[in-house]
Amino acid sequence: MKSRFSSPRVWALPLIGLGLAAGCGVTPMAPGRGVSLAVTLQRLNSISPALLGASQNEIYFHLDGAGAPSGHWAYGPFSAPVSTGSVTITIRIPAGSNASVLSLQLNNASTHQPLALGATQFNYGSGVVVDMGSVTRNCYYTDASNPLLNSGKGSVYIFSSDTLVAGSPTLGSSDIAFNFGSPNQFFMEEAANAAGPVANSIAYMGQGDMVDHDGVPPASAFYPYSYQSKSSAGAAVTNLEAGDVYCVKASSLKGGYAWVQITDPGVVNTRAPNFRFRVNTTKPYYAYEQTTADLNGQCSTNY
Repeated sequence: MKSRFSSPRVWALPLIGLGLAAGCGVTPMAPGRGVSLAVTLQRLNSISPALLGASQNEIYFHLDGAGAPSGHWAYGPFSAPVSTGSVTITIRIPAGSNASVLSLQLNNASTHQPLALGATQFNYGSGVVVDMGSVTRNCYYTDASNPLLNSGKGSVYIFSSDTLVAGSPTLGSSDIAFNFGSPNQFFMEEAANAAGPVANSIAYMGQGDMVDHDGVPPASAFYPYSYQSKSSAGAAVTNLEAGDVYCVKASSLKGGYAWVQITDPGVVNTRAPNFRFRVNTTKPYYAYEQTTADLNGQCSTNY
């Protein structure tokens, strides 16, 4: 998978109506000319009915692989039927691309804020079905504005159990911690005093849309602290910023990764940072996977 450490480009590739989905393969062949690919997004009814059903949704899609351009294309606005929980579109794959992974981001078309993410390998000769995972409901986003979590001293988080604890970042066996330093700005770090923390676990992927930062970067991109990874990537600002995307190796995911986007960098002595994320323990991209807390119906009720 490629990683991207620069601002993505947004492309306006023509899209052709609606299509029908077929089976999904994993061995791509480079097209000699642009080809159409029918893509079905499903599990949309697990996001939130209030966010679907009106013509206020859009899809960003991104290709990874040899010859694939950087950035993403946009489709929409369109109306997603809540009753079926899926929508099928037809996209155009550019000539000369040997892309093997398709990544999708479903947005609120009015605000361009992400509602769900999904990714899969695909074959040029057939359609593809992509399970979309919410980033708007409990288990996949955090909100430290709750008085129980409203700490300006930082926090720790465990991805698998959706556990966010405000205060001193010293909880054992955590995945990440948010701490602060001079000049009173938050940063992300490997969870302090964790039982068996993953060394060099934080990689800065870039700013902007999560769909453009869907893979696992090289091992050399991972550092103990977010400011080190941002500095290594040449970022002008090394503190946490809204829109930052990180790839995190997490001990609770048993060798898997979390793709994390900062939604609010927090204010020291007022509130800890907030973020959205998706995880995967078997693929080097954010293909649909539920956390343990989600599978067990134990998502936090604090946000």
